[in-house]
Amino acid sequence: MLDLNQIELATEEDRQWKLDYWARLLKTRTWEELKMLSQQDEIFQETCETVFRLNQDDEVRYWCEACEEADRVARTIESRYKKDLAKKNAIIAEQGNVIAEQEQVIAQQKAENERQLAERDAQIARLQALLEQK
Repeated sequence: MLDLNQIELATEEDRQWKLDYWARLLKTRTWEELKMLSQQDEIFQETCETVFRLNQDDEVRYWCEACEEADRVARTIESRYKKDLAKKNAIIAEQGNVIAEQEQVIAQQKAENERQLAERDAQIARLQALLEQK
């Protein structure tokens, strides 16, 4: 049982479960008091915002809900964008690795081709020398 007039008698366990805080929250008489209490804890802030919204007229409540939905959608889009961007960056990095490997293979092939050409040039030079001796 929670007696809103006996908040100061809250036990340590009551404080651990924040029952004293809930009692103060329920006992507030003005929106200013409610706002001040809500600034101490994120969960209570959300609760106070909900209480405030529920006490507004239907049109204001509709616009508040629309704004919240727009915020949720924006956060979802941003989250998906970040995930997609991370995937694309990973793909680009992998492609960079593949290109580096291909460039290394090409460089090795080029070095091998130059070595083979040098061997053939040496053979041609030897053969020409033999022909000139005859």
